[in-house]
Amino acid sequence: MAAGHRPQHWQQRLIPAEKDGIRLWCLDPNDAAVSKYARSEPRDLRWIRAGIGASIVSLAIVRIRLKQTSFADDTEKKRAWDSFERDRERRG
Repeated sequence: MAAGHRPQHWQQRLIPAEKDGIRLWCLDPNDAAVSKYARSEPRDLRWIRAGIGASIVSLAIVRIRLKQTSFADDTEKKRAWDSFERDRERRG
């Protein structure tokens, strides 16, 4: 995640995985969604919406995490919240 938008305690939510003796740590999808909302590029928004549709990303959790996030600036914060609200309204 970029330095400007990290939800509090994201390190504690890393998901361990192991394959062929290699241990990985994967970012929680809801934390990834926060970073993607901060950028709000079309491919990021498609990723989030696919995650919501597959029940991998939870708008309720993302909302909490957005509140816990320090953004790089007010423009980035507004962009993230505006994109989040559009998705929330779309889900009804």
